[in-house]
Amino acid sequence: MNSAGITVEVRVDLRVETLMGAVALAVPRLPQQGWLDHPIRRGALRRWRDLSDHSAPRLMRRLLVRHFWVDDLLRMTAALVEERGGVLYARFASASDAPSVIAACDELSDALVAFAAQGKVLSYVNESSNIAEDVLTAIGGCGNVLAWAERCRAILGEGPKRVCVFPSPLCGAHLGYGPTIGVPGTDREEAWTVFGPVWRPQRRLWQLVGFSSPKLRRVVRHELGHAHLNRHTATAGGHVTEYEWLFEPSLRNAMRPYGYGRWDICLIEHVLRAMEAGFVRAEDGVAAEERYLRAEQRKGFSLVRATARALSETSLPLACNYPEFLRHLARFVKGDHATYTRTADFYAAG
Repeated sequence: MNSAGITVEVRVDLRVETLMGAVALAVPRLPQQGWLDHPIRRGALRRWRDLSDHSAPRLMRRLLVRHFWVDDLLRMTAALVEERGGVLYARFASASDAPSVIAACDELSDALVAFAAQGKVLSYVNESSNIAEDVLTAIGGCGNVLAWAERCRAILGEGPKRVCVFPSPLCGAHLGYGPTIGVPGTDREEAWTVFGPVWRPQRRLWQLVGFSSPKLRRVVRHELGHAHLNRHTATAGGHVTEYEWLFEPSLRNAMRPYGYGRWDICLIEHVLRAMEAGFVRAEDGVAAEERYLRAEQRKGFSLVRATARALSETSLPLACNYPEFLRHLARFVKGDHATYTRTADFYAAG
């Protein structure tokens, strides 16, 4: 679907499933909160017992031990392999968009191509064909994704023109990954949202674990926000560092379990949650927004109200006025944590 120069695609992707399958063999249970399982993933792992020492999972173990994030591995996979006609092919590793983060690019691309073939990963992609339909229903269709992307652009600044939503039954964590793929600022740049199963019932009826939860709206919106916000935060690095004093010890301790141990990352996560409060209000009303804000504060995101108020008083998009936003944020945090003031124009539905 296309609108205002933005293209949206929702499907299960062979490249993503190849990587997630190799990661699943390398690290059967990722050390994250919110871990879930899926029948397709369990079946694949049973059939892949003889592939546990394949070069692809061996490389995954090495890279993850070196503190690579799954986002990094997704970027490398997209740069090193491509899918044509249901078959994975290695790209020329020294191409301009090949990652420089590891020396053995050829080794990784060859390992992934071989793993896709030997593990018959395409069969799991085909088995998952209905998942994309479940996801489309849960997020309200591609039109909603377009509206969210346009809203991100209006509030945060420019982002990728192509949005790819990739549900992954072979992924072991539902929290979502949101790497920006390709060459920044070009038509080859893509925003990826990758996530595993997102819900299960109260009882352990594993066959019901799936991808149809309304939580998916928040997952997709959050990762879309990263595709827009991360680059602008990096560009404003000097201004962001100036306000690192806001990252006081109690906030730092609250963020550590989430892996948000740096001020710039903590700031990004607060901005995205403040934006989500606006989406919740537009969809479900003021009471739902208040419940959402209180829940985020209980999780430790203590600046979320001040962040939302600072955004509402900043001349948007944020990319053009990051210093102004930071000044507002510091003023509200240093104040008396005044009651959150909602601004209707800022929260108008996108």
